[in-house]
Amino acid sequence: MGQKIAVVVLAAGASRRLGQPKQRLPYRGVTLLRHVVAQALEAGIGPVVVVLGAWAKEVAHDLEGLPVHIAINPQWPEGMASSLRCGVRKVQKGFPEASALMVVLGDQPLVSSPLLRRLAEAYLESSALVGACQYGGTLGPPAIFDRRLWPELLALKGDVGAKSVIKAHPYEIVIIPFPEGGVDIDSPGDWASFLGRLAHGQGPG
Repeated sequence: MGQKIAVVVLAAGASRRLGQPKQRLPYRGVTLLRHVVAQALEAGIGPVVVVLGAWAKEVAHDLEGLPVHIAINPQWPEGMASSLRCGVRKVQKGFPEASALMVVLGDQPLVSSPLLRRLAEAYLESSALVGACQYGGTLGPPAIFDRRLWPELLALKGDVGAKSVIKAHPYEIVIIPFPEGGVDIDSPGDWASFLGRLAHGQGPG
């Protein structure tokens, strides 16, 4: 890939609704976050930054041995916007050659390396400022943002994610379908439902 895309995996939340660190849920022989990060690495798009906050020490231990760059977000209680800002700053400082960054959520278990590659290829083949996934009637991460949009990510405040920046550029976007993108883990019910789907062969192979 000609342009360099840095990947930022957001995994700083406290998982209050779940009652335990979602990043550490056991999934496919590893933790949920390690699985997602492994997909990002396997995609081979660019350097992978993982933003941690709550449970940072324990979660970082779970990622040992992976060639990732850890960014600690001390402002994680503010919400997702603080983690986006932290990730953007880490990329700006550590990878100044990056022309875009891809935001990946650490709690989307059905993210795969082929999906991330398809998104990167679609973005690079277009002249769009944004590449996003479509699921559940919305557009969201995994999503790619051209460097020109990073100031908008850095301006976000509170528990607001990247979707607001995606919505701000409806005519400068390339979209790929990701029907499973709506599966994320926020509550015990989400996790139980997801495990039930897996047990009935409706999840990833």
